[in-house]
Amino acid sequence: MRFIVCLSAGLAIIVAGLLKAFGHVPLLEAFRRTLSVVSLFLLMVGGLDGWVRFCSVKLRTDRWYFRPVDLYISGTLLLGVGLLQPVEYIGSFPLIVLVLLAFLLMVFSFGCAFNLRWRISATKFEQHCRSAGVVSGSGEPPDFIAEFSRGRAVTLYFRPRGTDRERMETERLANEYNGHFESFHECGAGSYQYDYGTGTLPGRFELTVKEAVNRAQAAAHADAAPGRGQLYIGESFSRSVVITLTEMVHLLIGGETGCGKTTVLLGLIRQLIAQCVDIVLIDAKGTDYKGIESKLKAYVFESEKFLSLITALVSKMDERYQQARTGSDDFVPLVLVVDELADVVSGKDGKEIQLGLERIAMKGRAARIHLILATQRPDVRVLDGQLRDNLPCRLIGRLKNLDMSVKLIGSGASAKLPATPGRFIWSRGLDELQVQVPLILSEGESG
Repeated sequence: MRFIVCLSAGLAIIVAGLLKAFGHVPLLEAFRRTLSVVSLFLLMVGGLDGWVRFCSVKLRTDRWYFRPVDLYISGTLLLGVGLLQPVEYIGSFPLIVLVLLAFLLMVFSFGCAFNLRWRISATKFEQHCRSAGVVSGSGEPPDFIAEFSRGRAVTLYFRPRGTDRERMETERLANEYNGHFESFHECGAGSYQYDYGTGTLPGRFELTVKEAVNRAQAAAHADAAPGRGQLYIGESFSRSVVITLTEMVHLLIGGETGCGKTTVLLGLIRQLIAQCVDIVLIDAKGTDYKGIESKLKAYVFESEKFLSLITALVSKMDERYQQARTGSDDFVPLVLVVDELADVVSGKDGKEIQLGLERIAMKGRAARIHLILATQRPDVRVLDGQLRDNLPCRLIGRLKNLDMSVKLIGSGASAKLPATPGRFIWSRGLDELQVQVPLILSEGESG
């Protein structure tokens, strides 16, 4: 209703102003006066509607903000209407002085329109709070203040309700439910801010949601040359994280049980298969890769075969180096994927296996042989310093050990991750991003 009223008033005012240019033609003059009265009436109705809505919103929130855009729009309308309105009839039509009041009401009406839009976000926010248990002692969610957008992130400003103790409890609960509340920290004047992701994948940052991306969508990042396409790692707040195999070189995937390491590996393997890359998989658990073994170059889950496979790959690397010296270096990429490195290197051949992995990590790039190593315990007993230092890309899930997080990615970010399946810290050089990895399914599968 408010939009129709304001639009009608604007059109009536513009027509009245245009008719003024035709001089004092009696018929047109009468029509112009009628339009003037109608426009004033519509302006006042729109303004009163704005006041009513403003008061209803005011009763539900403690604070209300004018955004600059509201003032710009309202000021432009005020100027335009003031120029076109036939104010010379004040003497014969005293009620026309109410146009100033109508202008003021219009200003508040436009402001209320934005505030009502914020209330929609506020309602969703309060529902999140209630579902997560982030409420005061009396059961009230934090009080919504305003919303601001920046890129793909939206910031909602709010104030916790209740006593100081209840406010502290609200903050603690919100931090526990960091899957709902990506960033929850004090931003001054007793207010807090809550950031959540937006973008093309709805629900990406919900606590329990995994996004299903089928094989065809994953293959869309590939190009004609094997291994030259981009690998889709996941979504951060600011952008999609993609990288080519050549840029990645080697990848370390770490994190505690249940953080989604196997989901990451399955997604990467399916993307590499779509790019016609040779994949060698060492699976210490032997249970998670049924259905894709036939698409792999080699699949080994017996511990007694681990060393012989690593030795064969080292020989393959040396062979490619010899071929490169003769000018033949157009190799099909070969990726060694190790699921649960700790189990692989803990056996009797563990030392030799680790030495073989170190050689591949140091020299494999030129031979187009790459490592993707996943482990639940990325400590020094599993990853010595030389091997770890030659794995330039890290995808680290939640870790309980703060020191381990610092050693792996240079900060404690992994120790502060929410307990959300598929949530990782992507680290490459100075690039550190919190990402949500997708659940990439083959054709015919469902999430």
